[in-house]
Amino acid sequence: MIESKMQYLEKYNKMKFAIQECHKVDEVKLIRDKAEAYRYALIQAKESPEYIRMAEEIKVRAERKAGELLPEQITIGTKSHPMTLSDMEISKNQSSNWQWIASIPKEIFENYIQSSEEITTSGTVNLAKRLQRENEINEIKKNISNININGLYDVIVVDPPWKYTTEYNPYTRRISSPYPEMNLQEIKDIDIPAKDN
Repeated sequence: MIESKMQYLEKYNKMKFAIQECHKVDEVKLIRDKAEAYRYALIQAKESPEYIRMAEEIKVRAERKAGELLPEQITIGTKSHPMTLSDMEISKNQSSNWQWIASIPKEIFENYIQSSEEITTSGTVNLAKRLQRENEINEIKKNISNININGLYDVIVVDPPWKYTTEYNPYTRRISSPYPEMNLQEIKDIDIPAKDN
């Protein structure tokens, strides 16, 4: 055991507080990098999964805070020399991931942190992408319900929203329907305004 449980909890609480107090990306990135190094050391020392999870949580919380600060931080600087990601030693991939994590509503993020056995950047980004997709589908559903069809039509071309057999996954399965899907019975039940010919 590297440290006692009290030392772990004390370090965990201090880092959580420090993340909240950060106002610059480089400050929060330093905490994130330390948490990642600490997490790696805990894994190598075969420490308790509880302590490893604490380090994972701190890392992802720091990434979320960095994602919140990045957009405003990049606009800081002069027109002739704006601040860039490379100035902050952040890759485009990190920037993208962190901003995805920052897009998760606070309550959903906290529920994810509390309920996940393992907290990873990729898992959190995946959650953010799923939430965005759900929001897009809900927006489409809302717009569809606002469509008012009047009259009867001679020719109707339909591309029904068939149900695919797999779900969208931003990492492994990007091919899926871009709109809400329906099962065969729901498609059959659609009232088509067609003239009897």
